[in-house]
Amino acid sequence: MHLQRFLCERMAALGIRRRDIPRLLNATNPNTMLHRFDALMRGSMDNASLLAALRTSVLAGEEYAASFDAALSATEHQQRVDAEEGERMREMQARRDFVPHVWVEHERRVPEPIFVVVWFGVEPYKYSSPLIS
Repeated sequence: MHLQRFLCERMAALGIRRRDIPRLLNATNPNTMLHRFDALMRGSMDNASLLAALRTSVLAGEEYAASFDAALSATEHQQRVDAEEGERMREMQARRDFVPHVWVEHERRVPEPIFVVVWFGVEPYKYSSPLIS
């Protein structure tokens, strides 16, 4: 991911460790901030407050703000592309697994003669809904 690479490079350049992140972002709960930061590094982009705090932190200082925004937009674009590709793959799998079938509705609810059900089974005489007649 572009944003994760950018943050790792900036942390390495500044000598910042993972444990320093809550202090840099002025977090009131360091554990929660670390969990959110770890989720961001795994690709979760749903925490807008963390992204805003990172944008104003020393990691994406004024001279790196454009790089941060470019990395952020590239990551969001890549995630959209990956989601669309995943959707296409699921659709292709569903098309491959699809088995055509026909549902037959009979005129009578109880077949006549009844011994036909004994011979052929009840499956041909089932209805899709009791409301359909």
